[in-house]
Amino acid sequence: MLTHTSGLAYGLGIDNHPVEKVYQEAGFLSDFVALRIPLEEVVAKLAELPSATQPGAEWRYSIAYDVIGHLIEFITDKPLDLLLKERIFDPLGMIDTGFFVPEDNRDRFGPMCSFPEEAKISAVDKGENSPFQDPDIAPSGGASWSPR
Repeated sequence: MLTHTSGLAYGLGIDNHPVEKVYQEAGFLSDFVALRIPLEEVVAKLAELPSATQPGAEWRYSIAYDVIGHLIEFITDKPLDLLLKERIFDPLGMIDTGFFVPEDNRDRFGPMCSFPEEAKISAVDKGENSPFQDPDIAPSGGASWSPR
């Protein structure tokens, strides 16, 4: 899972693999749906989808880190955001790292960008109305906020 060789996909449409389209249609990335529902529900929805490859067969950027986040929650019986804050962020002095951007840090919140087919940078989330500004955002294994 940590090496992106789980066989899962993301739905980014990076290549023409048919499973990428299935993940796109499942809507994991549209409107940041994976950030709006608990990890347990993300994994349950994911379990209904096919794998792109056999585990270990090839590298493929995927939703595997969200699965890892759910496994951490399940094993520790603690919400991912609280566990990371207590065991990693606070001990390392990472006081501005988390899953949502507090109001007093929004001026430091940079845009999230992607590289569409024409190879130009495109802002996916410019910060305005971002799900990362919602204090009720679901922690994600693959997304957190840290100031630029």
